[in-house]
Order: sequence, then C-alpha cells, then structure tokens
Amino acid sequence: ALAQSLYPSVALLVHGLAETTPSLTMLLMEGEARLERLRVGLRFHQANAELVWDATSASDETVLTVTDGIRRSVWRSSEGVVTLNTGQGDAPQRRSNGNLERMLAEFCQVALGRALPVATAREGFAAVAVTDWLLQKMAERGAPFERPGAPRHVASPHWRD
Repeated sequence: ALAQSLYPSVALLVHGLAETTPSLTMLLMEGEARLERLRVGLRFHQANAELVWDATSASDETVLTVTDGIRRSVWRSSEGVVTLNTGQGDAPQRRSNGNLERMLAEFCQVALGRALPVATAREGFAAVAVTDWLLQKMAERGAPFERPGAPRHVASPHWRD
C-alpha cells in the first residue's frame, strides 16, 4: 500500500526531472507498529525534492516539494484532488476517482491513436525502480513493514506457506 502512495510522487520526479538516480538526503519515519508519517529528502542533479506522507491525517494526502535553487513547486494530492503551486497559488490539476481509472482511460486513448503517452515506458520503469530503492532504504533503517500478527491475504493455496 505504501508503494502505491509513493509511486505517483516518484513518477512525477522521474518524468519532470528526467533523472533516475537520486541520493537520499533525509529519511524520517514515525510509527512503531505501522508507519504513520514519512518525510524523505532526495537530491537529484537538477533539484532537491522533499516528500511528506502522513497516514494519521483525516484525509489521504501526499505532498511533494521540488526546488532547484530558483523555483519552488509544491504538488499536493488529497482525496483525489491534485493541485500544483509554483508560487502563484494552487492550480487545480486533473481530478480522478483513482490513479488506476485514469491510467486505464489514458492507455485506451493512446492505444486508439487519439493521444500521445503521458510518460514513456522507460520513465515508468525508472519510477518503479526508484520507488523500490526508496522502500529498500526505508527497510534498511527499520521501517515497520512486517506485522507478525497480521492476517495473510492470499486467496490462492499455491501461494500459501
């Protein structure tokens, strides 16, 4: 579930900065039994980025701030409403009932030749790789990903121990 929350922000960075190898400048995690708050600092060649994720808030919200020394942009996703602030107030971005619904609709438009892809396959793979790298860094620093008493949610007997 955390990867699904982090991936859209990472995908924005990879697409917007055209870079796939950040360095980790900050990693703050809160929560004992489960991750409640996350603050990540990333350094790309062109810019710094800070990602804030809070599972304790009343809304499902992710905030991504990118600075390049001159400009500061804040992307906020909260309850399906996405805004971008580049210093002139919040500008609404597209609203959807979910990323999956939007991605499938865009895929259909591209497959039918009615639109160009929003991102390349290379950017998609890079975003997955950076998200996995970030989750690995979090695990190395003791993120509470494992819950020993949690029920297993696997329906297929083949995948059970």
